[in-house]
Amino acid sequence: MRDIPLSGPSAASVVALSVCAWACDFLCLLCSFAAVHATVPWDGVLLAYGAAQIVSSLPVVPGGLGIVEGSLAVILAAYGIARGPAISAALAYRLISFWLVIAMGWISVGLIAYQGRRRPGRPGRPRPRPVEIQEPSPSP
Repeated sequence: MRDIPLSGPSAASVVALSVCAWACDFLCLLCSFAAVHATVPWDGVLLAYGAAQIVSSLPVVPGGLGIVEGSLAVILAAYGIARGPAISAALAYRLISFWLVIAMGWISVGLIAYQGRRRPGRPGRPRPRPVEIQEPSPSP
């Protein structure tokens, strides 16, 4: 963090954006309950989300693949949701918050590569001309 100096307002904006991203991710989990027509266990959904975030940061498998879904479903089932809706809500959440984001990233990379192929060089800058090297003439 010392390499990137941030002023107080800049650091506050970074923290605010991080909190906003986590809040939107949590809303995605809540919307996954609505998608599978399950009731939200308000006493356990925040705990399940927090535990899933911790588990996703463990370097066991990339992105917590499989572990996040399992821990979410187990904790949600422990707080009173039937196993079917708990697994469905966890899978719907991960489908949107993990796989859809990966798909959008690959689409973005593809579009950037396609545009780079159509317009080589940087936009707005003239392309440099090749320099011709002249041989020195032999002195008599």
